[in-house]
Amino acid sequence: MNDLERAVRTTAARVPSVPHDLLTIRSRARRIRRRRTFLAAAAAVVTVAAVTATVPQLIPRRDVIVGDPFGGPPIGLWLDREAPPVTQGVPSGIHVPGSSGEITAQLRTVDGEPAVVEVAEPQPGLSEATYLGPAPLPGGGLATIGFAPGRLDSRVALVTDADGRPASNRPLPEMKSHANRSMPMTGNSTSLFWWHILRETDVETRPVLVTYDIGHGTLSERTPSTAVTGWELPYVGMQATENRIVEWPSEFGRTCSFEILDAFTGERIAQFRPGITGCDDVYFALSPGNRHVAALVTTRSGGERTQRVVVLDAQTGKAVKTFDTPGPVTASLSGLAWVDETAIRYARGDLNAGPPLVLTMKL
Repeated sequence: MNDLERAVRTTAARVPSVPHDLLTIRSRARRIRRRRTFLAAAAAVVTVAAVTATVPQLIPRRDVIVGDPFGGPPIGLWLDREAPPVTQGVPSGIHVPGSSGEITAQLRTVDGEPAVVEVAEPQPGLSEATYLGPAPLPGGGLATIGFAPGRLDSRVALVTDADGRPASNRPLPEMKSHANRSMPMTGNSTSLFWWHILRETDVETRPVLVTYDIGHGTLSERTPSTAVTGWELPYVGMQATENRIVEWPSEFGRTCSFEILDAFTGERIAQFRPGITGCDDVYFALSPGNRHVAALVTTRSGGERTQRVVVLDAQTGKAVKTFDTPGPVTASLSGLAWVDETAIRYARGDLNAGPPLVLTMKL
């Protein structure tokens, strides 16, 4: 090593070191950490997507809630009917519960808790002889056609609100048609609906869809071209939204068959025969937007009853989802109502027998 080289090295050793740029180092470290976090998150998303696609049951789904978190108006409860209603010919003279759309009780909130509350029979202001109803309305009210006290020649249409207060109480206008047996009745916020028979000649008859305007107390009797022809009608149940009606059965002897009508004209929009097994009894309910139909199906086997709710597509009649309920069913009263297009309230219980079972079913 020569003298020049030694001098350079000595000088270099005495020069102080350049300080580190801490801001640059920290910024770079943050970038590295962010990149690593992003890559780890992306890898996690890919992993979860792969697991979900291959084993979807690993992701929990809570589509049945015990209780009534959404709440809502009273739900109509029908009394279990061991014998099916007459759907053809002349009735036997023995009334079958629910055969004219009437309910026995309602699920109501009492002191903040769900309770089964009996429906007054007769309704306030009516005589003992009830003609149709009490039938549940979408808002939790009731519709009843009965007779004024002491007058069996004067029918009255009584509509009560969800609190049981009279919303409309008017004499029922005279009708050209009549019923050959007890028929179901339903309604929405503006109208009540039921079927009668109109005798056009001594040998010709025609089904008539009677529409009663609640606000004005007027009647119209429509004769839809798509209605079942003849003296006999198969219907034992009806339920209405603001512009549609579902009624069942749509065919004699086919318990789970149903059809959807235009509420303004009475004309049939669709008719379905869904392949629901074990359909010994059923009640249908259209969703508020008419997209789905919920079927409360009762199955009897070996002396036991079970119930499930089958949701059907209102356009195709095909099953979309099925909700089982705890069984066997020992309660004598049950019913269901839509919360909105995505949820259903189901209830069952007995009068004066403890708290009812209430389930909320989510599509």
